[in-house]
Amino acid sequence: MFMMKDQYPPALERLVDEVLAGERIILLPPGWLSFILSQLLLLVGCVVLGGSLINSFGTDAAVTEKVSWQIAVLLMYLMVVLLPGLLVTKGLPRAALWVRVVSICVVLLSGALLITSLLWEESTLSFKPLLLSTVTTTSALFLQHTSYYQLFVGFFWLKRHKSRP
Repeated sequence: MFMMKDQYPPALERLVDEVLAGERIILLPPGWLSFILSQLLLLVGCVVLGGSLINSFGTDAAVTEKVSWQIAVLLMYLMVVLLPGLLVTKGLPRAALWVRVVSICVVLLSGALLITSLLWEESTLSFKPLLLSTVTTTSALFLQHTSYYQLFVGFFWLKRHKSRP
């Protein structure tokens, strides 16, 4: 899962101490690329999954209804994934845990729908978007398990807890 306080590398703790003392300015914290890529991959996976479900179950809906549903999917992504992702930068590792749980749920949902579309030929679900959603969200989940992502979460957690008196 996530590293505990004693498990962070001493170099990361020195870096946080230097940043808090004003000796060093950090433009991009360690692990930033892993964090950004996981957020973008989750965005792609959620939007593709939502679009696939909208096209499958809303075949009789007008274009304006489909657009409003797609906007609802984007708003749900913002509230469920992006907002907790931004809370990670405030030093809240539980927000990172929430993002990981949501990632697992999206992977399971898109995987189950993918298997459903493979087993039943009469299914209105399309195969390629579900496959894309499964692959991108699984990739995001793997990125969240990398040490770079852990360093990103740890940097902001240490920064928050060391800056408190």
